[in-house]
Amino acid sequence: MNRKHFIKLAALGGVGLVGCWDGKTQKRKINFPINVLNNMETGHLVREAINLTPAAILKTQTLIVGGGIAGLSAANSVKNKDFLLVEMDDNLGGTSSAIDINGELFSQGAHYDLSYPNNYGQEGLNLLENLDIVNYNSTKEEYYFKDEKYLINNDEQETCFTRKGFQDAPINKGINKEDFLQLIKPYVGEMKMPTRLIDQKYHYLNNITFFKFIDKYLVHDPELITGIDYQMYDDYGANCSNVSALAGIHYYACRDYYGEQKPQLFSPPQGNYYFIDKLAKNVNQSQIKSSCLAFKITKKNNKYSTLVYNTKSKTVQEIISDSIIYAGQKNALKFIYPEYYDLFKNNKYSPWIAINFELDSPFKTPLKWQNDMLGINKNLQGFVNSKTQDTEQNILTMYMCYDTDERRSLPPIINNPNEIIESAMSFLDEFFNESSADKIKTAHLKIMGHAMPIPEKNYLFNDRNIQTQKDNFFFAGVDNGRLPLMFEAMDSGISAANYI
Repeated sequence: MNRKHFIKLAALGGVGLVGCWDGKTQKRKINFPINVLNNMETGHLVREAINLTPAAILKTQTLIVGGGIAGLSAANSVKNKDFLLVEMDDNLGGTSSAIDINGELFSQGAHYDLSYPNNYGQEGLNLLENLDIVNYNSTKEEYYFKDEKYLINNDEQETCFTRKGFQDAPINKGINKEDFLQLIKPYVGEMKMPTRLIDQKYHYLNNITFFKFIDKYLVHDPELITGIDYQMYDDYGANCSNVSALAGIHYYACRDYYGEQKPQLFSPPQGNYYFIDKLAKNVNQSQIKSSCLAFKITKKNNKYSTLVYNTKSKTVQEIISDSIIYAGQKNALKFIYPEYYDLFKNNKYSPWIAINFELDSPFKTPLKWQNDMLGINKNLQGFVNSKTQDTEQNILTMYMCYDTDERRSLPPIINNPNEIIESAMSFLDEFFNESSADKIKTAHLKIMGHAMPIPEKNYLFNDRNIQTQKDNFFFAGVDNGRLPLMFEAMDSGISAANYI
């Protein structure tokens, strides 16, 4: 398919976070409570802790910092089981967190996964089997989810709303779509997970952008690129002009999405917190300490001293360990352990906002599980409908993704969330063609300043553990040269634990 396209497209431009909303947004009556959660206000906690004398000294062989998928996977994989895990938030989960609404958990982060082909990493598959999450189907050669009540039926999975009306998916039917799928087809089955298993002959794709790859081989039009950009933002936090070709190809080719056997779509109401819960319950609960912020690490006589601030008791503990698995956000190393910050200083992160709208009454328009909103607003990723999941509650969870330089606009939203809620309501009004003002009972707003590392050119295949293993200091998490995906996070924790 060596056809050179004839239309050059400019990358979608970034705009200010609050100012980016559609000009038709009007003031709407907010007569319901708005609850705001964010992970950006840790600085004042450190100021509270820094002058306190440790109230206790604990000892362990391995300290794990961070209670997301990566940290908990490491906890499940440390062979001698002598570890402590600390998590700064009250609840575990990180970007796979969930919120309790009327006694039931609903996702405020990553919210689904898909069945796993047998060319995925065996260590991760073994862990999922041990957690009783998947079974192997030898006939179909895939690992299938056991909790079938959380599978989303094919006919309920997706619709896409545009200024022109509804369509089946962000990349619509037509010759451009078919040519694009033909371009991707040779890579199906070759884009393994975790990405560390990808054959080196494909590594050159990490050195160019996805747009450049498409542009080289394909006659394309603006609608195709708009659809691809939308999907790149959804999983990677940036458009195809910014993510690597390997990341982009992996999105479409890691599973045979367009083959005869479509993978299962697994989406509990609590999203990927389902995996967090399973991982956490599989280890000794006394070894997990939430509401504990690790704020200073120093090395003393070949051991590590970590100061941890308990945000509930307002006390500091010192944890002495032989090794550390750091599964927290790497940008925080600048303050916690600056010796290794330079290894990650070039990482770029996409901020995310999730809004759970609890409804008193449903909208008239029938809904799918994922309701994409394409071309309505650059940051908007649509919303998930809980009525397609195993719950009777009526929750719409809206997701919004932002460029790295838009993070500076997040603090005003934390202090005054009404404007972004009004804007989100305007998007719902446009989608449903009816007013949302009298249907919303509560809104729960979660702001994540460093939600997603962006897999730009040369980002992948950069495991810093190769450089730090001599010091018994290891890194887990997708911001250690991984794609921001659940299986990658899990494998990163397993890999870090294998060094111990």
